[in-house]
Amino acid sequence: MARRCGMCPSTFKRKFTEQYGTPPHKWQIKQHLKRSTELLLTTDMLVKQIAYECGFATPSHFIRCFKKEFGCTPETYRKQLYEK
Repeated sequence: MARRCGMCPSTFKRKFTEQYGTPPHKWQIKQHLKRSTELLLTTDMLVKQIAYECGFATPSHFIRCFKKEFGCTPETYRKQLYEK
């Protein structure tokens, strides 16, 4: 991202954090998680498929990040939404 903006990584990170209130890496993970919730709601894709589709290297990393953000696993999140 820094290269695309024509900045060195440290300058980019500082300016990004000033603008968005979070470092680029954390912002990017939140964007991936946001997309994953859409897929959990609108598709019947497996969790591991969603993990890869949303840019996570492994399903376990996706599940850890998801649980940290939402307090439950993606499967539990999906089940709770279908029960409502």
